[in-house]
Amino acid sequence: MRIIAKLTLAAAALAGLLVSGMTDAGAAPLTATPAAAASGFGATGPIYATSYDHQSGTGKGATPAGFTYVGWISNGDWIEFDNVNFFSTPLSHFMMSAAQWRTGTTELHLDSLNSAPVATLNGPMSGNNADYYAQYATLSSGITGYHTLFLKFNTTTGKDFLNVQWFQFS
Repeated sequence: MRIIAKLTLAAAALAGLLVSGMTDAGAAPLTATPAAAASGFGATGPIYATSYDHQSGTGKGATPAGFTYVGWISNGDWIEFDNVNFFSTPLSHFMMSAAQWRTGTTELHLDSLNSAPVATLNGPMSGNNADYYAQYATLSSGITGYHTLFLKFNTTTGKDFLNVQWFQFS
């Protein structure tokens, strides 16, 4: 089941509540202030997209309110996060705050861009590059331990289609 909720730009602090509690019928805007980015990458985050270790094809930007994002995302682009700690209890859900104004998908890969995706998101269309919505996915299996995480972006539009602010697992 795909779950969708509209996020305000300041939704990071309450995102964990949505993963376990929101449904399609209960989607509503959030009004929390994002927590400061922690050093290192704990998968239960939030992990800010701009804190990637490596990337291909993307750029960093900031909203007028000062929130950072990874943008200029088009087909085949990716961002990499090294040494993400998924802890010892299996994590099986993923949530990403993104503005998506054209069709496309985001694939999650562990340890290699060539590995099979553990999840694929086909997010809601926000209509523009400034309205951020939660995109949810259930992972193909529970993940534990340390991994390199890749977010790989795909679109057939030939144009930029997505901005990503942050994401987390639960």
